[in-house]
Amino acid sequence: MGVVFREGMVLTNLLIPMFRPPLPMAEIRERYQRFVLGEIVSEQFWLGIAPDYRRAQEAYLNCFDLSDGFEVVYDLRDRYILAVLSEIPVEWGDYLVSKFHLDRIFDVMVLSGQVGVTKPDTRIFQILMERLGNDRPYHFIDDNQTNLMVASSLGWKTIWMRNRISEFCCPGFEPDVSIETLPELRQLLIESTGRLARG
Repeated sequence: MGVVFREGMVLTNLLIPMFRPPLPMAEIRERYQRFVLGEIVSEQFWLGIAPDYRRAQEAYLNCFDLSDGFEVVYDLRDRYILAVLSEIPVEWGDYLVSKFHLDRIFDVMVLSGQVGVTKPDTRIFQILMERLGNDRPYHFIDDNQTNLMVASSLGWKTIWMRNRISEFCCPGFEPDVSIETLPELRQLLIESTGRLARG
């Protein structure tokens, strides 16, 4: 969410200010975790958050916008196989994929709500490799260093999108490369491919 879309903290920075639900944050987070794993459906997630969940969900999802500089992805598409590995409920994923035509941009999308497992569980990374094949190098971009640590343990090159708050940092972990904006990928991956390839 925090790479493809402008806002990665979808609960604290979008949902809570928008609906101000009279529920403890811990309960909303626990429910959201079940939602992204596909254990509950939209109506169950929105219970107590908004009375008309269909209207609320549409209004909420229409607040999402692609990250600044997302256009660079079109340049990358000519040279790389692109994939999405995301923690997102099925209904939200379907809506956003359709709205932004992401299925025309990315070759493979592995969404947690569809596969029943989420980052940083190694299994979701393995699902992606099963779909793309093990005979290729992987460059993984994420705003959460916990997820990057898992990718690194699998031999992937890691790119930290460091435009988020410090809770996404892991002391002692050093990603291969750090960026602040997506346009930096143009120079990093297109003009300087060897830098990451050499590690």
